Amino acid sequence: MSRHIFSGSGAVTFAILLATTTGSADAATYTCPPVDTPTIITEATTVTIGSTAAKSELCTLTRRQASSGARRVPVARSYAGRSWEKSAGLFARSGSGLVVDCGGGTECDLTLPTLGEDQEYVLESFVYEVTAEAEAARFLEQATFGPTLESINELVATSNNFASWIHTQMYTTPASYHREFLRRNTHPKIEYPYTTAAVGPRPCEQYSRWRKYAITSRDLMDDRNTARQKHLTIEQVEGVTGFVWLVDGMFRTVTQDQPTFTDGSLVQLDKRYRINEMRRSFYVNCIGCPFLVTWGDGQEGDIPNPPVSIEGVEGNAELLPYATVTLPPFGSNEFPAVEKASEEFPLFTEWMKDDENALLNSDILESSTQCDGFPSFRQPEAVAEVKDDAPLSNLPTVFGRSVDPVTGLEDIFAYDPHLTLYENTPDKPLADGGGQLVIDTYQPLDPGDQVMCHNVHRAHDNEDGCQLSYLDTACAPDTVPQETIILDGANLEDIRELTNRSLYAVTGLTISEDLNAEDGVFVSSILDEDSILSIEGCNSWSRGRATKDRNTEKFWCDRTGIQNIPASVVFSPPRSQLSIVHKLRMYTSNTSTNSDPASFILEGRVKPDAEWEIISSGDLVLPLDRNERGIPIQSSYESGDVNLHYTEVSLSSNIKAYWDYKVSIPATRDPTKNNLQFAEVELPGLLLPLFPISHNCAPGIQRSRWMKEVDAETCPNSASLGESTYKLFSDLVSAKPDVYNPNIRDVTREYRECDSVDTYKLDLGMVQASDGTCWKHVHDLEHSIFDLTGADPADYTVSGSMAQVSSAFLDSILNDPIGNLDDHIAIDGSPKFPLDQQDVQDALMTLEFNPTRQAVLICGSPGEVSTDPFASDHAFDITIPQKTGARTMSIWELSAQRHTTWAQMAMHADDQLRQRQSWALSQIISVGLPGSGMVFYEVRAK
Repeated sequence: MSRHIFSGSGAVTFAILLATTTGSADAATYTCPPVDTPTIITEATTVTIGSTAAKSELCTLTRRQASSGARRVPVARSYAGRSWEKSAGLFARSGSGLVVDCGGGTECDLTLPTLGEDQEYVLESFVYEVTAEAEAARFLEQATFGPTLESINELVATSNNFASWIHTQMYTTPASYHREFLRRNTHPKIEYPYTTAAVGPRPCEQYSRWRKYAITSRDLMDDRNTARQKHLTIEQVEGVTGFVWLVDGMFRTVTQDQPTFTDGSLVQLDKRYRINEMRRSFYVNCIGCPFLVTWGDGQEGDIPNPPVSIEGVEGNAELLPYATVTLPPFGSNEFPAVEKASEEFPLFTEWMKDDENALLNSDILESSTQCDGFPSFRQPEAVAEVKDDAPLSNLPTVFGRSVDPVTGLEDIFAYDPHLTLYENTPDKPLADGGGQLVIDTYQPLDPGDQVMCHNVHRAHDNEDGCQLSYLDTACAPDTVPQETIILDGANLEDIRELTNRSLYAVTGLTISEDLNAEDGVFVSSILDEDSILSIEGCNSWSRGRATKDRNTEKFWCDRTGIQNIPASVVFSPPRSQLSIVHKLRMYTSNTSTNSDPASFILEGRVKPDAEWEIISSGDLVLPLDRNERGIPIQSSYESGDVNLHYTEVSLSSNIKAYWDYKVSIPATRDPTKNNLQFAEVELPGLLLPLFPISHNCAPGIQRSRWMKEVDAETCPNSASLGESTYKLFSDLVSAKPDVYNPNIRDVTREYRECDSVDTYKLDLGMVQASDGTCWKHVHDLEHSIFDLTGADPADYTVSGSMAQVSSAFLDSILNDPIGNLDDHIAIDGSPKFPLDQQDVQDALMTLEFNPTRQAVLICGSPGEVSTDPFASDHAFDITIPQKTGARTMSIWELSAQRHTTWAQMAMHADDQLRQRQSWALSQIISVGLPGSGMVFYEVRAK
């Protein structure tokens, strides 16, 4: 080590060279010392610096504590033949006093800050070697998600030609997409594929899956919307040796010993156990794996999953309604084992077994008759009825037998339906956009739950492969199929002939504020047993419905400590009819005359959100005589029950109609009593006819009907609706209807509010739709089709398929309308009589994807590849309709699948540069829910 000391109080300037150099006349010159022989500098001066020469050499200048050699601070460096530069850290900051000036040449001037007490600079040299493998690894560390030995060796074999590697990644290596990976590996167990997505292979079809264990993860998955769960029962069946396992009444297996819980206790026979615990669904798909059942009030236990067995059950048509399928030898190419945990999932071997799942890898059974008579496992008609709280879609299990031709040993399997996704890529779109597939899988669920058409909108990434389809099954994007009956005049006439029923579309109904009291009915009480009630001003009360149950059962109210607040009962009759109250009657209870009501306040309101209006108030003088409890009341409008004890107050001056009523009791006969009791309240009065239409702008969900004005030249705002109200109903009639009808729109207002001036308008006049057509607000039942069979023909006038009627006449019709004139009624849902009759459907049914029946542009979707039939059923799941009784994944579980997909692609995709670039860009764009960034991830990868 050499030490150089310079005099003077100014800054230190020096030159550092890797080879001997000559500095300027007034500057000291330094060369980088040999390795392990550092140069120590303790004074300041001005020097000239030369750069390093070799690629493998590094020269550093650091400041340290002179006495100990500790507290090193990097100052500057030169490496791999590069000019000197500031080192990152303290001296790289502005104002540090360090100046490096290379002037564009190979020599640099370096000005160092003045040293403090016990400080010195040290100049050191280092030599480093980089192997080809290390250089490749360093490059791949930056360009991919991490190097592997294979990728390092491949790059080294090209002499680390990084430019060639980048070119190959960008222009030769096919893009890998998350959607493709997800779809290829989406192969979950699914009981009935038609309720979820594409059709899975049937038992005798190639790629059908089979299992050796009796209970599956699907048995554990309840419907989150309705909380339905499957149930397990163990029974002993006459003629069968052993113990029969039934899931929702369907045979699964038979064991020779009575089943036990994992704690050794016996599973009780004929007891219904709820199959529970979705969190363990991943762990149950193997023989011996425990599954959780619950019963009673919070009791639970684990039962080991038994193997599939049909020993002694064959021939019992009730347990085994289908023939046992003869399968190829297990382990052969035609029937290989799948779910090879020991090879693919070594960490999961505890609950994934190599020899308990099989795949029919052959079409040899498709031409056989073994599966004749089996259910389709695809069509809605195969769905069983709901029983108790069991899930929907419960079909008997199909069993198969595989015999080893050498040993003669046999394996018993159960058919294990799996989801299958079909290919619909831009280059190979489904010929009809998946229409036939949708028909095969369609069932009447709520909007949004049906299997959707695979056809997608044309875009830049699929338009080259788009084609026109004229198939009757071709579906337009975002549509679902409809088996329909068009209720036009001609079909109505055919229905009348087929059913001998008088089906007509009614007309002549108008919207009016006027109600004809002459059409009303005088009743003993406008309240009935179905009236909704609420009780106020009571600490507690019992038998609230006794106030209007048509007998002398007692109503009791505890008012201890309540002052200045009367006890009140609010009655909301269910008829949705206005009424005019003429009297108030109150019947005595069986005891305690001092608890009788002594005064009353009767109030009414015209709508649930309207203010209460006082109808009458005053004293009540109930008889001292008591009524026995539970005696039926035989009263009329004119008189109360003469055999019972009651008081009556005349309200003859009241002429106003109300919907709801409130009866308040401010005082009792004895004011010191804390109890109130009576037997019955009657409000005799006039029950007015049904309103021809509701207040469609009143708060809450409101429905209204609009008819197209075909010949309208103008579309005036005839009801003088406010601007917001007009736009609201214009938007509603412009929206696509749930039931296609070219002339009628039934709309529902849920959340948007009308202008306040329109709150209680009945007739909303006319509005113009977005397409320029004009729509007139009409009676809710105008052009509705009713079955008038049995009605007096003198009460209506027929013209073709139309019947001229009055509102009063419709009040006497007990049946609901079956539809509207010109409706396209879907019959694959729940059509009303007589549209549910098979002969009517056979004669008039038509299947529609769109009413125009024009050519449909069919386009495939990027990444919409088919399922890999060998994919693990422990890979990815899907969301499914909530009413199928099976699992519906949450957005968070779906997000977890996106995360898994990303991780697998990051580790294994061939186009590593593209994946790494997409990840870098994804850090810039921020979107929505966790995992939702994956939606845009592949856009960035293109």
